[in-house]
Amino acid sequence: MNKYITDASNIKEILSKHRASYSAYAGYFCSYFPSELLYGFNIHPVRIQGYSDKRVQRRDIINYICSYLADIINGFGSGHFSWVDHLIVPATCDSLYGAKEYLERNIEGLDAKMFRLPLKFDGDSYHFYRSSVEDVLEWLNGRYKFDDAALKSGVEIKNRVNSSVIELLSGKEGLFRGALYLKLMMVRSVLPPPVMMTLLESLDKKVLEQNYYKGRANILLMGPLCDNLDLIDYLNTEHNVITRFLTSSVGPHDGNVSLDGDIKENIIDHYFNKVGTVTSYDHYNRLIKEIDLEIAARFVKGVVYINYKYCEPHMFFSKRIKDHLRKNDVKMLYLELEHAKGIEASTMNQIDTFRENL
Repeated sequence: MNKYITDASNIKEILSKHRASYSAYAGYFCSYFPSELLYGFNIHPVRIQGYSDKRVQRRDIINYICSYLADIINGFGSGHFSWVDHLIVPATCDSLYGAKEYLERNIEGLDAKMFRLPLKFDGDSYHFYRSSVEDVLEWLNGRYKFDDAALKSGVEIKNRVNSSVIELLSGKEGLFRGALYLKLMMVRSVLPPPVMMTLLESLDKKVLEQNYYKGRANILLMGPLCDNLDLIDYLNTEHNVITRFLTSSVGPHDGNVSLDGDIKENIIDHYFNKVGTVTSYDHYNRLIKEIDLEIAARFVKGVVYINYKYCEPHMFFSKRIKDHLRKNDVKMLYLELEHAKGIEASTMNQIDTFRENL
């Protein structure tokens, strides 16, 4: 599983093998866009993930951009993401605006579209979200033909992937635990669904249990960073961290998209109503409820919140989480990482000390 996620050149090779099966590949940074809709155009959506253990300093990259997007920009410049035909960028922070503008200016032939979200909750929140989705679909309609049968087929196999992940992880107290769940989610957002199904069917559940289920743990992992497998593996190996990885991405825990009625509308509703999504603009309150459930059900004593350096929205958001946790006598360790790969000794020391204090 590691090789599918951590080696950008390997991802490029894998996707090139399946190029003939799709009209195009659409890359996306974050998980707010209802990506299953792209299967109606026979387009495979691929999450663009960080790949580097070094941050290349370049004067032509805007100074305030977060380390994740700086890594992505370097990847486009070096050709790691040359397979991207279209780029869908959510309008969620200044860094993403800056990254889109930079890539459009400097990457020849890159076709990018901003996916706009409402900035505050109001009575028209859903309609604003829906119109944002329609705007992206209209952008693609000028290039590809939308086919309802292709959409249904794509959603069906994606649902099978979700169900297989649930089955793979079920029957253990640590459902959605640690590194295994995160790795499955990361691979799921890169590989074409048929390839993902083959991978899932090849996994030996007994081997997975030996490597990922080692008894009760009492640390909850959360935050926007989902690319650093070295850190995740360390947490799993040394501390057996439990997690539902509470972010805005839609995963198996959100259930499958209904195939009854209008599938297109079902997908939009599914994403709009997912737990933790910013599109409903009750993000904090809904996430707090999820955290409280985890604390009660799993006897959580501490939370490790992982963020990318210079990601200001999540930095301020983590403060609210920490204040809430303090009321429940739950401690939180806030980590800011700069690289998508690798883990520094100082970070390991912070985690070790935090666990000992618990």
